[in-house]
Amino acid sequence: MSNKVYIGKLAEETSEKDIEAFFTPVGEVVSIEISKKLSFKPNAGYAYIVMKADSDAPKAVKDLNDKNLLGSRVIVTQAHMIDQKGHSYYSKRRRRR
Repeated sequence: MSNKVYIGKLAEETSEKDIEAFFTPVGEVVSIEISKKLSFKPNAGYAYIVMKADSDAPKAVKDLNDKNLLGSRVIVTQAHMIDQKGHSYYSKRRRRR
């Protein structure tokens, strides 16, 4: 099981401090990586969060998915593992059909 969580549909003004405050009630946050756009907007609308304990990630998905963060209903899901070629497990399975 992974302790990495994806959060999507972030408002443009969402900061690392906002995300940390949002996730802290569920468990300790180790790191936050907000994806940046190559434009004037501060973020691309999603981020990856690493929780300290593996058990905190599923709890975050259950408790925080579809909740309001700075006026935006965010999506919180378990981050998927990526193989070495850069393709996710799910897309690799689709290509084999």
